[in-house]
Amino acid sequence: MNLNYAKLFNHSIIGYIFCLFLSFLGMAQASSLNINVTNSLIDIEANQSPLINVLQAISLKTGMILKTEDSLTDSITLHLYEASIEDCLRRLLANRNYVLLFRKTENNRFVPIEVRILGNNTLKTINEKNNFISKSNSDIGRDPLNAEDYKKKYRKKWFEQKIQNKNILTKQISAIPADKGTKLPEDQSGKGILIKNISIDSIFHQIGINEGDIISDVNGTSVNTTDDFIDALQSSPGKLPSIRIERLKNNHEIDPIYIELH
Repeated sequence: MNLNYAKLFNHSIIGYIFCLFLSFLGMAQASSLNINVTNSLIDIEANQSPLINVLQAISLKTGMILKTEDSLTDSITLHLYEASIEDCLRRLLANRNYVLLFRKTENNRFVPIEVRILGNNTLKTINEKNNFISKSNSDIGRDPLNAEDYKKKYRKKWFEQKIQNKNILTKQISAIPADKGTKLPEDQSGKGILIKNISIDSIFHQIGINEGDIISDVNGTSVNTTDDFIDALQSSPGKLPSIRIERLKNNHEIDPIYIELH
């Protein structure tokens, strides 16, 4: 009787190990990655693929340089079609701190040439350094790694008090969909709000927003209405010690606003 139990136990263990093997084999087979680039637009079909593999494939396909202080081993599943490099990176690196550098072409277009990922502990929520997408009239643009002057530093408690009352905030700023107020570059079309009026004694003006600015996102959260903008600002301090406001100036040059809370 004991011998039969031993045999049954051994068979059960073997069966369990075999099931685990099949499970891992299935997971390995499910992992896949396919990336195509056509006219600077990217199609990504990634299933449980390590993030580093996805980024390396994008780098290989586009010629963009990839530099990272992060191992990027987490697996991702993403299906994205006809997206710009900027949009791809915004989706892939939403929880990381990264720097995207551009080169200005002869026809006044900005082409991404290098992405730097600053480490897993910097922005698992934007931490000590800020997301910075740099576009300027220089060939590569301002180097954000030395851009301390672009940070606006405030006490977190003070900032939260300033943005807590939505009724007051909505009276201090007004905006319209950006596409209705100005002709945007093709890669920015359909994004953001155009600031029409702003109170000079408001928190918006204090952090550097001006009439004519176009706001498209806050820490990666899209902004399509004034309410979206206010909601994103109000939710940011509880999540992140830093806030990045994606802004286009009147000349359609990207000039983000960085707020550091402490």
